[in-house]
Amino acid sequence: MPDRPTSFLDAVRDALWPEGRQWLGEAVRAVGEAEGDARERALSRASARAPRALGGEPLGAAAEPFATPLGPLSLATWPAAAAGRVALVLAATARAPGEAPEIAANYYRFGDGEEKAALIRGLALIDAEGRMKPLALDAGRTNSQALLGALAIGNPYPAAHYSDDEFNAMVLKAIFVGLPAEFVAGLARRANADLSRRCEDYADERLAAGRSLPPGIWLALAPHAGPKGEALLERFAADPDAQHRRLAAAAIASALPGRPAWRDRLSVRRRMETDPEIRAVIDAALTP
Repeated sequence: MPDRPTSFLDAVRDALWPEGRQWLGEAVRAVGEAEGDARERALSRASARAPRALGGEPLGAAAEPFATPLGPLSLATWPAAAAGRVALVLAATARAPGEAPEIAANYYRFGDGEEKAALIRGLALIDAEGRMKPLALDAGRTNSQALLGALAIGNPYPAAHYSDDEFNAMVLKAIFVGLPAEFVAGLARRANADLSRRCEDYADERLAAGRSLPPGIWLALAPHAGPKGEALLERFAADPDAQHRRLAAAAIASALPGRPAWRDRLSVRRRMETDPEIRAVIDAALTP
């Protein structure tokens, strides 16, 4: 078995084809060797060329999850150009870590939408300490689903550095715009009573207006659900939509340690469920 990559650049290059691997190595070296203001100019030039040199297809299964101080990053879904851009930003900040917040802020401020999303996607690598949190908060205020997705989905940075109010607002906005909230990194750990209450209110509003609910809401609602939330979970655990049933069952299962009384409800749901994937979710939760 080959050794696991020891740097982010190695992890990305291992998932690229030979020409892309060569281009990225040369571009990273050029950015890293530049001095002073020339460094940011080199970063800007290389970043602009990344889509043409690396393409926008996901890195795929060849890219293993990469460990960061804040948690793992699943690189398989990262567009190749975005991963290359993060490697370029890391090269620009490596020799001048004290200037990293300014370099990142300039890259974000002057970049196009895809460059902004790449930076936000890589914050756990670029800024484990949380100095660039204002950039993350700005991304969370955007109406761009791509930029919000880069922040909220599979990104451990918000869970590590956001306050409860900031984290809750991000999760609710992700749900509102239709992002798969079940993939918000750290959701189970950061779930709180206010988030559950806000999810319950949001569900009430949607249902009262005759509108559908995003299935990912259940994992945010369940941990501190009140009576209204419990009734919603039980209702949607039996919904005709298999995705609702699966995520409602998973949400109930995740909350079992703090709500042992739900075990009987889950057992009843198991006897009624016909979807083998959902039954497997329930079986895993009920197994001692």
